Amino acid sequence: MSETENFNLYAKVSLDEIKAEIDGYKEANDPDYEETINDLELVFAQRLEHVAGRFKTKRYFAGMLRDEIRTMRARLAAVEADGERDKRYLERNITPGEDVNTATAEIRWRKSVAVEVENPIVLPTHYQVVKISADKRAIKLSIDQGEKVPGAKLVSHVSMQVR
Repeated sequence: MSETENFNLYAKVSLDEIKAEIDGYKEANDPDYEETINDLELVFAQRLEHVAGRFKTKRYFAGMLRDEIRTMRARLAAVEADGERDKRYLERNITPGEDVNTATAEIRWRKSVAVEVENPIVLPTHYQVVKISADKRAIKLSIDQGEKVPGAKLVSHVSMQVR
């Protein structure tokens, strides 16, 4: 069987399935399966290379998208800021409460009421919201120094690097 035929035969088969098939042949411990095992290992290596390449391509594309999103966010912020400048310019030049109609715009004034908090510390507690978050850097330093930190522990992870 040629390499192309091997690869095409296993193109839709997962690495897990190929690995399981290799392991099955190896467990049989039959010398007649040696060539089949070699062919499967070749297919496994080719499939692995294909999946790793696909991963690298997607990671590269994701990076490009992140860059584009960053650029678009900057453009959005600039356009919004420019729009706010235009709004303040109009507010400075139209008498508050005066409605204006033009061929392309209607300018109306609407009354609204908002709460302005001068000092949240002096508010009664039922008007305060408390947000609790963990200082993971400080927790790690404490645990590394042998201190017990209730509610926290260090967890080791192994992450794959594909380059």
